[in-house]
Amino acid sequence: MRYFNTTGICYPKKHYMVDISNRLADIERRVDKGEYITINRGRQYGKTTTLYHLTNKLMENYVVFSISFEAMGETEFKTEDTLSYYFLERLRAETKFAKNINDYVKNAICNIVDQNADECQIKFSLLEDFISDICVKSDKPIVLIIDEVDSASNYESFIKLLRMLRSKYLKSEQIATFQSVILAGVYGIKNLKLKVRPDSDHQYNSPWNIAVSYTADMSLPTDGINQMLQEYESDHHTGMDTAAIAQMITDYTSGYPFFVSRVCQLIDEQSLTWNKVGIINAVKILLREKNTFFDEIFDSMNNYSSMKTVIEMLLNGQYLTFNCYAKGLDIASTFNIISDDKGQAKIANKIFENRFKNYFDFEKSISTNTAIQTQG
Repeated sequence: MRYFNTTGICYPKKHYMVDISNRLADIERRVDKGEYITINRGRQYGKTTTLYHLTNKLMENYVVFSISFEAMGETEFKTEDTLSYYFLERLRAETKFAKNINDYVKNAICNIVDQNADECQIKFSLLEDFISDICVKSDKPIVLIIDEVDSASNYESFIKLLRMLRSKYLKSEQIATFQSVILAGVYGIKNLKLKVRPDSDHQYNSPWNIAVSYTADMSLPTDGINQMLQEYESDHHTGMDTAAIAQMITDYTSGYPFFVSRVCQLIDEQSLTWNKVGIINAVKILLREKNTFFDEIFDSMNNYSSMKTVIEMLLNGQYLTFNCYAKGLDIASTFNIISDDKGQAKIANKIFENRFKNYFDFEKSISTNTAIQTQG
């Protein structure tokens, strides 16, 4: 029996999920045109699930290397030579799963990694030519997908890798390179903040201005939620009005994937009713619970004082024109906490609105009590 999933990748055979085939087809068209793409969305917004199913779809016509930087750190990014090695090491792991990959490409990747395994370094200057070599010898065009690129944002070696890939893209008529490169994470790759000096000064770099930002709506539409609930109903026969329930879920979540799945999961697992009362009770539980999603959201808010200020202003009813160059608005938008509503900045959904309101009301209460005690 399938179930609602809020952790990791969603699989249609295991989980109830909204159909994303239109989204995949849209990205595939961009890959066919040779576009380099960035996909930036908030936490648990469906990025990794999208990349997984996109990889399977692209494998019909391409050799796809889909890797993640999530587990990489100081060791892997220490120098451009170490990054070259660990980058190719991850490609090697993918050769076990990639379709359409011929023996030459597979052996070339395996051999260069094996030959340099003792030092865990490969000259960065060799990587550019190596990429061209495997792209020339491959029977199918090669697509590179990298998830969790935020993990690399503070490393100069990663910036050099991006610059090298950018240079190859600009010369792609003369030099063989990847058909497409797709980078996914929370933060915009065009504005990576790179720590380049020991005095902790920062500079902003734009080594990826060749890429097209994927701006299509990745929130879950009401009709998609309805379709998912219809599948659940055919299995469980609850008697729910799927269309009405889908609309109520949208009203609370605005289609934020994690919230949609979590509300459904709570109703299912806690045997709540599939009606308005059940949704309200599920939302109440969600607003009270402590989970990794809210942990990350509140950590981010407390790390970015300008974002915290913007959220508090909006909760207080202040009108703010949406401006992607205003730091607080930009960061809050990056996390999909606020949205652009016809030029006006608004809290993205009712769940965020209520959770933040509870947080600021508590902070205000603590502050007031402290002041009273001090005066006393």
